[in-house]
Amino acid sequence: MSQIGRFDARLRSLGIPIHGISGSGPNCRIDFRSEATGAQKDQAKTEAASFDWGQRTLKSKSQLRSEYNALSDADKAKLKEELVLDLLFDRLVSDPDWAVRLGVKITGD
Repeated sequence: MSQIGRFDARLRSLGIPIHGISGSGPNCRIDFRSEATGAQKDQAKTEAASFDWGQRTLKSKSQLRSEYNALSDADKAKLKEELVLDLLFDRLVSDPDWAVRLGVKITGD
């Protein structure tokens, strides 16, 4: 994921309502949604100033597998739950009735 993508995801995870980010670095442009409060805008600017904008080097799949295998069962379960929830969210956003068609009573709206 790009630095802009990581920063965008960071702001969204904090509940800051944004349309998106352009540019990069502490002076990037943040396009806020109309419901963003002054406090949320200030928080986003603080996040931009402290965010690690450095280039990241991705680990290989085998490196990640080794690190994953070394995790505790509890940490593995946390990762699996988050992954399932992320996939479920993405699927229900694109197809709100997907789970219902499978006989599962959960919808995306």
